Amino acid sequence: MSRRPAYKTIHFVRASYIVEPAQPLDQLVRSAMRKLGGMGKTEVAMSTLGTAGIRHRRDKKNEPLLLAIGAGVPGEQMTTMGLQVEEEDDTDRGTLPPANRAFKHSEAFVLIDENELLLITEGSFRVSTVAVYLRLLISKACLKAGDVAFEFRKVTNQDQATVLAEEGIKELRLRTNMYRATHELNGVVATGTVSAKLKAFVGGLKELFAEDVDEAERELLAQHWGEVQVNTVIKAEGGSRAEEIVLEAMKSVGEEVLDEDDDNVDVTVITKRGKEIHLGQVSSSQKIKLMRREDANDLVYTEVYAVLNECRDDLVKHKLWQK
Repeated sequence: MSRRPAYKTIHFVRASYIVEPAQPLDQLVRSAMRKLGGMGKTEVAMSTLGTAGIRHRRDKKNEPLLLAIGAGVPGEQMTTMGLQVEEEDDTDRGTLPPANRAFKHSEAFVLIDENELLLITEGSFRVSTVAVYLRLLISKACLKAGDVAFEFRKVTNQDQATVLAEEGIKELRLRTNMYRATHELNGVVATGTVSAKLKAFVGGLKELFAEDVDEAERELLAQHWGEVQVNTVIKAEGGSRAEEIVLEAMKSVGEEVLDEDDDNVDVTVITKRGKEIHLGQVSSSQKIKLMRREDANDLVYTEVYAVLNECRDDLVKHKLWQK
């Protein structure tokens, strides 16, 4: 089985406190882990994720802290499918995870350097739930109450944000492909975001493409969805001379989609003066391609750590880290 690609976003955020604690977040997390001890002691119950805990840590002196956090549901039976079944029907069977294991359904990879973080999430983990987990971890270690009074805020490139505010938006370009836009739609409740609506639109196109082919051809077509590019251009006729209400609406939609977290849609806005601004240039997020394990759906933590370190080095080089 070949390794499959996983298109992810690296999120650049900062832990923001009402009152700054004596230590930055990375030192608080290190202190909590040392006080708690083994990985099993880092487990906390989370209503949306089941049990979450640190699966791996790279805690070296004078280096950023790197964490792989996993979440799963202990004791939950997973339905299995029979292979090489000779009967006409197969009855679903549930199997329990091995002792002291849980079926992992979500994970997050985190680089923490003082109060700045880079994150990659998978499954039900979101940037906000990583913050919740870290707050619960610090609380479990019984550190000071004020040490958990933080939230994650996106680190923006103020130069590009200023350009966007001053020049407005003339054109919005959204780019994806059939596979990336629709492979996570099944079982997911659609939201009202711009990218979610684009994916619903692409899903309709996908059905249109497949409706007039037989089953064998549809299966073959499904193997090539990644080759079908979908480019959507939204612009106001008349360019910078368009009615102000239209341009204001464009600006509102453009700012909304630039602020969204979606691994499967590439976003570019064109300002009234013709300047191109990409998603990562404003929110300091970065689209990347990772590879899943050869025999599983997981990401390889050592490979993810390397990518996070490379991203941090690039931000340091461009003087955007701890600015």
